[in-house]
Amino acid sequence: MPTQVALIADDSCKDSLVALVQQFTAVFCRYSLIATAHTGEWIQKATGLSVTRLLPRALGGDVEMAARVCDGRIGAVICLVDATVASPPSLAIQTLWRVCNLHDVPLAT
Repeated sequence: MPTQVALIADDSCKDSLVALVQQFTAVFCRYSLIATAHTGEWIQKATGLSVTRLLPRALGGDVEMAARVCDGRIGAVICLVDATVASPPSLAIQTLWRVCNLHDVPLAT
């Protein structure tokens, strides 16, 4: 089983994701964490945990994350999106959700 946990969040949700990781640091420290660039930076600074940072979302980091799900390197994904925004999540985030379902990778939103 892959030991990487992927973390991704809309800008308005980054504080919530950081708080989640802080609350469950004892759990997250057992896994290799990966995140898009800015989210990874926030988590690393706030928790001291090592985070492999992918490209920023604007440059395809969410697509890079989806590719890692497809090739079996990611065991779980936590993806926080801003539900107060009227438009649906980006196509790349929808693709990430789709590949998680196709590859039986647990996804928390």
